Amino acid sequence: MKKSEVYIKKLAEKFKISEPTAAMIYKSINTYDWTIFCSQMDNYDHPGERVAAKEKFENEMSVFSENFRKNVVDKIVEYMEHDSEYYIHDMDKEII
Repeated sequence: MKKSEVYIKKLAEKFKISEPTAAMIYKSINTYDWTIFCSQMDNYDHPGERVAAKEKFENEMSVFSENFRKNVVDKIVEYMEHDSEYYIHDMDKEII
């Protein structure tokens, strides 16, 4: 099992949402985070990629109601930003 799969279960439990919903939100946030990370590596600074990534993320989250985005998605984003267990480089690692 990958660390990301365990983390998705944790998000589902913590925010009282289904695992498929947690997985969708997690994957969108993770993709967004990777794009941001890659867009500013070394001498490679492409702010346009960050803008496009933000638009893509917002578009993916538009399937949810505004209320759900404000009360769940935004809180998950904030939670993941500050959670030491969410280390983007380790999330694909296999764990026991």
